[in-house]
Amino acid sequence: MNNGFSVKDYFLNVLNGEEEIFRTITQFDEEEKLSYQKKLNRFKELHQPNVQANTREKGTALEELVFFLFESTSIFDVAQNIYTSTNEIDVLMTLNSKGRRYLSAGFLDNKFDIFLAECKNYNKTIGVTWVGKFWSLLNSSPTKLGIIFSYHGLSGRRWSDGIGMTKKIYMSKESIQDKIYIIDFNIKDFEQIEEGHSILDIISSKIKALMLDVDEYKKFLSKHPSQE
Repeated sequence: MNNGFSVKDYFLNVLNGEEEIFRTITQFDEEEKLSYQKKLNRFKELHQPNVQANTREKGTALEELVFFLFESTSIFDVAQNIYTSTNEIDVLMTLNSKGRRYLSAGFLDNKFDIFLAECKNYNKTIGVTWVGKFWSLLNSSPTKLGIIFSYHGLSGRRWSDGIGMTKKIYMSKESIQDKIYIIDFNIKDFEQIEEGHSILDIISSKIKALMLDVDEYKKFLSKHPSQE
């Protein structure tokens, strides 16, 4: 190309442009931010000790948050209550055509191609029993990524607790292709999104933390938007 502008420069500019578009569509615009804050405040309000709310109300608030987060990215198709011959899948996420374009460009981990999610509305942390059940579901599915959404998150960090169980499950497979990633997503993570972080960035950071056996996933988060 002329004026000292090489083919490499051209493709780097195209790639940077694609990356900027990807970042833009996976972050909230102002209207989405306000909608998210409203849903999050409702979710938090229902879990206050002085508020009497039934299980259905809390469950609906959680599901609305989760669906809103993934649908707002515009790169996922979200399906609920999918029945297989042996199991029921709570939430199934698959990349749509736009999402697959960004996957091919390398802006997405291939684990996002198709993954499962569970919305657990419990008044306490989630223990090994439910983690084990989720592992069984993932183990018989074509995907190896599963996310458990809840208010209080998974229990403890010992090997006999929920968080410890996710580590044992990850370590149980020798081949990287066979490893199963179960990610905890709780109220503190929902609040990170309110502060400006992307749900995709948070999940990717949690995957890295699980792979490296690091307790604090925030070490892997991209720079906070307000610091850029």
